[in-house]
Amino acid sequence: MASTDTSPVTAWRKRRQRQGFVRVEVQVRKEDAGLVRDVAAALGDPARESETRALLR
Repeated sequence: MASTDTSPVTAWRKRRQRQGFVRVEVQVRKEDAGLVRDVAAALGDPARESETRALLR
């Protein structure tokens, strides 16, 4: 029998979607994975996001 309760992961993803976030999947070389994670973290950090966007542009 299927549960009618939403899972915590589903609730978290919906909350993030309402906040304007989207899930993105990319495939990069193993040695670039850390770099991509760092860029994503910098874009998600309110203190660094504008500087990061300007640098990437």
